Amino acid sequence: MNTSLEQTLRLILPWQFLFMCKLTDVTPDTVIDRFMNDLGQEIWKRRENDAVRQTLVDYFVLCGYGQKWYTEQEIRQMFRELDAIGSLWPENDPARLARFNQLLREAAARYPSKATVVDLKAFVCPGGKYVATLDGYLIRSSDGIHFPHDAIPPVAAKVLPALRSIAANAKAGKS
Repeated sequence: MNTSLEQTLRLILPWQFLFMCKLTDVTPDTVIDRFMNDLGQEIWKRRENDAVRQTLVDYFVLCGYGQKWYTEQEIRQMFRELDAIGSLWPENDPARLARFNQLLREAAARYPSKATVVDLKAFVCPGGKYVATLDGYLIRSSDGIHFPHDAIPPVAAKVLPALRSIAANAKAGKS
């Protein structure tokens, strides 16, 4: 049994699906990733997709998944409970996230010679907008937040200059 939170799947995609993706200028990876993230409520802007998510839950139920062990109502309840759990994290509420980041900046400001906050969002959310790719690399894992292993080079290329500047200033005695 694979207990990893990330799994690599090898899929044979129907030509009709691939054709529709080509015609609509969307990659199969994007469609599949969005499908899983919208169903699982893992995306950064999770509340904007209520209608999409409800359609996906309906699809999940109509396919009969899990109904060998659970009733339809129990499965729908599980999705609601997973949604409630996911809403606990600050990144799912922009006001909470802003407050959390403000507290981090205030803490760093109290110890300027020991702490610096690097705004990672400025690098991975250009213009404050969520993006799944950076310089052609997928930078979001299945949860829509964390970086997969392949994202290390493009994210590091954006962040390292800021870290080098901080290190140079610290070495020169500047805060």
